Amino acid sequence: MLEFSIRRATEFDAEELSVMISNNAKAILASYYSEIQMAVFLRHYAPEAIRSRIGKTVLFVAESQGEILGSIGLDEDLVVGFYTKVAYIGKGIGTALLKYLENYAAENGFVRIELSASPVGEGFYLKQGWRKVEDTIVYYYDTAFNEALMEKIL
Repeated sequence: MLEFSIRRATEFDAEELSVMISNNAKAILASYYSEIQMAVFLRHYAPEAIRSRIGKTVLFVAESQGEILGSIGLDEDLVVGFYTKVAYIGKGIGTALLKYLENYAAENGFVRIELSASPVGEGFYLKQGWRKVEDTIVYYYDTAFNEALMEKIL
């Protein structure tokens, strides 16, 4: 079994997070996104963009032997930045990160949290006890992404 710990991200993690998230998107989301959407996605997760958001959101990383294996964050009541390094998908890291964040949110007074799931992620969230609220469109840099609004009552 893979051993890893979960800790709060720092600005020094921005470069590694950007590479991990970009590689994840290229491997998992590329067939769902147009070229424009992919370019916008990669811009949204560029190192400088991540660095600026680290101070404004609660962002956690799963780490093993100094290597970041996954990330998840909370921006008010919205789950953000939830990605697993491609080589570690299916090894329990995503599930552990999501449970960690749900517990963090509950301990900090949240009774409900939500997220926008890509078409790839929706099934995972349903298995984790999340409920689909509706199909929605999310905009990043004026570019539309079809996603599912989901919620979890804590």
